Amino acid sequence: MPGGYDIRQLLQYSGPSFQEEKPIEDGVMLLDYRSTDENARKIATLLSSQDIPFNLERPKQGWKGRVHLVVTVPRNLVHRAEAVLEAASSASEIDVVGGVDGSRSG
Repeated sequence: MPGGYDIRQLLQYSGPSFQEEKPIEDGVMLLDYRSTDENARKIATLLSSQDIPFNLERPKQGWKGRVHLVVTVPRNLVHRAEAVLEAASSASEIDVVGGVDGSRSG
């Protein structure tokens, strides 16, 4: 179990979503995730399963370069969010792209 999380079990979560419509004030952006519908759904499910509020932003149509899904979480919960998403990445459940400078961030 990567990071001590049972990712397959967490992806079965069907409780309330913690997705915020507006950007999170004093939030931290995580940029390592590929902008796909499946990634967005899985990230939303994983973060909601851990009661972590989040905001997802996708690049506008016509964006060139690496396509990152911008995931913003509250600053005080960033370590928990990174831990569950890293575990999902290690379990090959979410797609990761390089950081904004071309390397993995974190």
